[in-house]
Amino acid sequence: MAKRKKAGKHRRDEDEKDFGAFLKKHWHIMLVILICVAAFLVRLHYLSLHSEYTTDSYYYMILARSLKETFSYTERGAIHTKYLPGYPLATLFASFLAGGIENGANLVAILFGSLTALVAYGLGLELFGKWVGVCAALLTAFIPTFLKWTCLPMTEGLFTFLFCAGLYFLLTGCKRGSFVRRIVGAVLGGFCFLTRWEGGLFLPVALLVVILYARRADIKKWEPLLLIGLFCLPIGIYVIRNLVLAGRVSSYFGEYKEYKQPLSLGIIMDKLKLYAIDSMGDPLLSFLFYGSCAWAFLRKRWKPLLILVVWFGVFAGFHVLWHYPYERFMAPAVPALAVMVAFLFVDFLTVSWGFLKRRERRRRKFSAVYTGAEMLVVILIIASLGFVVARSIARSDAIITPHYKALADDHGGKGMRQAAEWLLYNAPGSVVGVDAGPLFAWEYHPGKVLYLRPVPWDLPVEGEDVSPPRLLSKLREKDVDYLVIGQTERGVQSELLEIGFTPDEIKELKMVKRFVNHYDPPAVPKLETAIFSVG
Repeated sequence: MAKRKKAGKHRRDEDEKDFGAFLKKHWHIMLVILICVAAFLVRLHYLSLHSEYTTDSYYYMILARSLKETFSYTERGAIHTKYLPGYPLATLFASFLAGGIENGANLVAILFGSLTALVAYGLGLELFGKWVGVCAALLTAFIPTFLKWTCLPMTEGLFTFLFCAGLYFLLTGCKRGSFVRRIVGAVLGGFCFLTRWEGGLFLPVALLVVILYARRADIKKWEPLLLIGLFCLPIGIYVIRNLVLAGRVSSYFGEYKEYKQPLSLGIIMDKLKLYAIDSMGDPLLSFLFYGSCAWAFLRKRWKPLLILVVWFGVFAGFHVLWHYPYERFMAPAVPALAVMVAFLFVDFLTVSWGFLKRRERRRRKFSAVYTGAEMLVVILIIASLGFVVARSIARSDAIITPHYKALADDHGGKGMRQAAEWLLYNAPGSVVGVDAGPLFAWEYHPGKVLYLRPVPWDLPVEGEDVSPPRLLSKLREKDVDYLVIGQTERGVQSELLEIGFTPDEIKELKMVKRFVNHYDPPAVPKLETAIFSVG
């Protein structure tokens, strides 16, 4: 008995020793995990402040609900070919864990947005070293543009995670000569492509990674075709579905043809300024990125430099050609910027420390001075990194706060939700015409909804929605019972005229319910949402 107790105690001591050795060797990984947890909690906080989401958010949730309830990818019963199904599919699966579609959409957005910091660590580790990885994770977690668009149900978190994870597995698959890792990388890239059309930009960056590290990879002649095939398979299935059911690849082609503008020098320069300088939410981050690129060039870190510059550049270049500018299009390039800037901080510290150490060895009588200088350099670099992160968090708050307040009163905000609840309780099964589609369509379920104004490509349902002239007659022909109008800053009467109702048609409408809401900060003293009986 005594021997068994002694042997058990010895095993416990050995286990504790092994665990202690593990922590000592890998404590930086615990630091990265803490960064991911902090990123999640910060995103959860900002999510809780949103009373309303973007128009795109509601379409994603409506499509996920369609998949769950009818096993079809439709919007109000029509075949949908605009938004890709990656995020709605992820929302569907998450909904079983999170307790509903909306919770599932939020969980996917903030969870994968937070986990992107972990993958940024992996990329920084493989391209430069572990401390670059740790700093890259910290920067990725709190860069304003990425934080803004991963604290509400949008695609940025999932898309960027898949983009980064695919590159990570391709990179490590090439460096370690692992065929399985390269397969995983191609599959993740394929699901990235199924999440947003910009996923096609994964291909040139991935090919560059494979070319730069092909010597170590032991790639067979047939393997590139297999990897490209796996990458194209998910989007290929979706495109075939669109062609068979709707006769088109995507509604984005029609949108681009209708809305594109001729590219003048002025437009190109404005877009370049947006994507090259302002897109991160803080111009300081962009200038640090370019300074980091110059530093990497001087340090002859050709391969990582080329990969990260091409990654950043393909997103900026592609969206210069797109028909409208938006800073969120650069969110997937945030990890590239973060890894590059992290390299600047860590490598500058390493070079400075090494220089001072060499001087100290040569002039030992001044060792105390050099030791002090070494400590000062460490403090300054850490303080500089801390300043950049703290500034990013402060800028994020300054950007997100007006954003969620602006979303709150969009198209009547609370009033649209109140109108949907009132109709579901007082007039269930009614057919409703509405001027602000997706929010109301999300809330007024399973009721039938028609839209009254032109909306972006593929969102109207042909043969169902109505547009001027003769709006009132068209609504009656389609057996519409009620009309819901959400006020912006012009007032309900002006909204009706703006949509296309004539003064005589407005006289025939009977208001049955009115909701008044106040917002912070209020655009006008009060905002109204009205329900009219069509009669």
